[in-house]
Amino acid sequence: TLATTGIKMGLNSHGVAAATNFGYSSEIKRKSLSTEDKFAGDRAQIARDALQHKTALEAAQYAASRLIARPMASSGIL
Repeated sequence: TLATTGIKMGLNSHGVAAATNFGYSSEIKRKSLSTEDKFAGDRAQIARDALQHKTALEAAQYAASRLIARPMASSGIL
């Protein structure tokens, strides 16, 4: 199974907030995974990782670069 530490919503100590809905990348979609593992998703991990940045601009640039590198298979928000 996949290990995930992703989040749906969060706020870091610098005041940067992130929120997302369910979503997984095209790469994950191609793999034979259980529905539970797909629900762990990539978008939630990108949201969590973005909160490691000190500014909203840095967080947004990080998230955008990850989404470009790993396009999502499902529509949604981040």
